[in-house]
Amino acid sequence: MVKISNYGIRTFVPSVDFQPLEKSDEGRDFKLLLWRAPELLRQVMPPRGTQKGDVYGYGIIISQLILRCEPFDTQDSDNRARGYGGTDKEILLEVKQGSIPPLRPQVPRAACSPELYQLMERCWSEYPIERPSFVKITEIVRKIAGKASNNIIDHLLRRMEQYANSLEEQVAQKTEQFMEEKRRSEELLSQLLPRSIAAALTKGESIGPESFDSVTIYFSDIVGFTTICASISPMGVVNLLNNLYSGFWTSVLCQGFVLRLYLFINMSFSTIRHGTGTL
Repeated sequence: MVKISNYGIRTFVPSVDFQPLEKSDEGRDFKLLLWRAPELLRQVMPPRGTQKGDVYGYGIIISQLILRCEPFDTQDSDNRARGYGGTDKEILLEVKQGSIPPLRPQVPRAACSPELYQLMERCWSEYPIERPSFVKITEIVRKIAGKASNNIIDHLLRRMEQYANSLEEQVAQKTEQFMEEKRRSEELLSQLLPRSIAAALTKGESIGPESFDSVTIYFSDIVGFTTICASISPMGVVNLLNNLYSGFWTSVLCQGFVLRLYLFINMSFSTIRHGTGTL
């Protein structure tokens, strides 16, 4: 797994780091420029960089993965001066100059597969037009990984990546289903109880009793209700009661009454405030 740092934070990068490299430069962090493409060392680099410049940097990263060391470095620190010519600034000036052959990290061919070595060389080509796109790089890397399928570690890493991608999709689906069910439950609760009480219960708050100085309670009885229920369907009874008490509530509200009862089978009820009074 590769983690690329300093990506997407151009706002925090000093403006001097976008300037071309000069022999007279002093005080710059030359180490940060070791991944920069030669053409970007010769001109002012765009704040967002360039795709071909990113491909060059990817080639340098490949050499790091193979050698397991810093760019233009070796595991033997004494060998750096002999192999690359000294300081980071001196190395960058030679890369900028574009010598023949161009200066690049020295990676033994036996250190990796021929396909990976060829990809690395194409990525850090002196000419941007010869560098592959990241789409092509992805195809090549997949082919290289496929040839190493006998390696149990590579196989496990691929399976873990597939599982992680699948798990993200499942989590997103389950989250969407959960939010939909939560919305339905809250809507149902708001139909059974006053919305203020339903909202409090949804938040896990306790609902305490309230006292009022003055209330009006209206009791009603439907004459012949048992006979009516025997002659119509259960759904008809529900619709009858719903229409009847909805009409009562509309009339009470229009007349300015201040109490609304939420009746339940267990004869419990709750109230909600309406204006200066109580519903």
